[in-house]
Amino acid sequence: SDARMCWARVIVFCQKGRWDSLRKFADTKKPVIGFVPFVECCLEHGNAKEAKDYVARIPETHVRASLYVRME
Repeated sequence: SDARMCWARVIVFCQKGRWDSLRKFADTKKPVIGFVPFVECCLEHGNAKEAKDYVARIPETHVRASLYVRME
């Protein structure tokens, strides 16, 4: 499915540290899985700076707030 492929690309880009590729993927169109998985994957792989860019794209204020708190 589209969601499964999207998840797989996000995970692989994060694991490989290909932050530019992840950003290009996110910019091509709005991902079917939303931007929260992008944030979580970036944080799992130690890149809070990259995660911050995706948090700003999340429309729900309460979700953004909880992710900002999580990133400190």
